[in-house]
Amino acid sequence: GWLYEKGAGLAEDAAEAVQWYRKAAEQGDANAQVALGLMYFGASGVPLDYAKAGKWFRRAAEQGHARSMNAIGSCYKNGEGFEENQEMAGHFFREALKVARPAAEKGDAQSQFVLALMHLRGNGVPEDYSEAAKWFHKAAGQGFADAQFFLGEMSFRGEGVPKNYVEAEILFRKAAEQGEVYSMHYIGIMYQ
Repeated sequence: GWLYEKGAGLAEDAAEAVQWYRKAAEQGDANAQVALGLMYFGASGVPLDYAKAGKWFRRAAEQGHARSMNAIGSCYKNGEGFEENQEMAGHFFREALKVARPAAEKGDAQSQFVLALMHLRGNGVPEDYSEAAKWFHKAAGQGFADAQFFLGEMSFRGEGVPKNYVEAEILFRKAAEQGEVYSMHYIGIMYQ
């Protein structure tokens, strides 16, 4: 699924990515469930379907997957796929924090990324760009493409870190080399 989604060695094909992610997700793979949820949450080439995204996020959350818990919290916070409910959003953010913080402190890149997102958006923790940048930096240093993108964007804008276009471009390139499309977009903007 990932190979088709990113076009890594295979032709980029969102429909094929969804099929392969679904096969793994139906077998209980939490990472595939989250990936499938993200595809339905507006990935390129896949029609937006908050209900399907929520279904897959919830199945991964039941397995203790921090990124899916944060995603469900955001869905409740913003009324996307679930009726807006700040109490439920808070519940899922607290659960995500319980899982993500200890794993992040032990060096798990995905948990570091989740913790950074929570601080960036104020999901269950105070909004704190410096703290977000700290955790994005840790995950980016381990090659986590999404963290490289977000840290690049923060460097590009000067949020939580000093504005630094050179650093932003380096981070965007690292993420783009892994197929992260928003980084490709920013590189294009920088050339423009």
